[in-house]
Amino acid sequence: MVAIQRVIENKTGTKSRTFVKSQVWEAFTDPMILLLALISFVNALASGGLSFGSIIIKGFGFTPLQTALMNMPLSFLQAVFTLLGGWAQTKLPNARLIVASVAMIPPIIGTVLINQLELDNKWGRLVGVWLLAGYPTGFMVLLGLLATNVAGSTKRSYASGMVFVMYCVGQIVGVFYPLFLLLSYN
Repeated sequence: MVAIQRVIENKTGTKSRTFVKSQVWEAFTDPMILLLALISFVNALASGGLSFGSIIIKGFGFTPLQTALMNMPLSFLQAVFTLLGGWAQTKLPNARLIVASVAMIPPIIGTVLINQLELDNKWGRLVGVWLLAGYPTGFMVLLGLLATNVAGSTKRSYASGMVFVMYCVGQIVGVFYPLFLLLSYN
């Protein structure tokens, strides 16, 4: 009863069907929510280019069959990173941001490999693409933070909307960078 009463008082777990205008303003001015939206945007920049993962891998010099085969480990690694991130969060209480930050290290290394290795080093650059598989873990943690750390039903709804919009904008903007790289190489 005490736990339920505490959740009701701080309004983090109860659903309210009333629209509260002040919570909308709170959502747009809360530094935590703005930072989560920015993190969502930056995270989506890397994943936006993965929509064209096959084209990128083919651009490294692989045949169409090799490209299809070399694209398969990316999905497997995304599942592994996501499961490891979820497991780590259960083993390390109150360390969600640490798990999300550590999960972003492989994509950063992958981006450096893709951009800095010589063009004829197709295998090294392919490993860079595979390392981008860690990005969903950071986004997964971010969504968990929104669900558990934002009080007020209206504020939570607007915060989720802001994060989702920034994710979509990041996906759209992220598409153009790999296309620019492909056009500049050819």
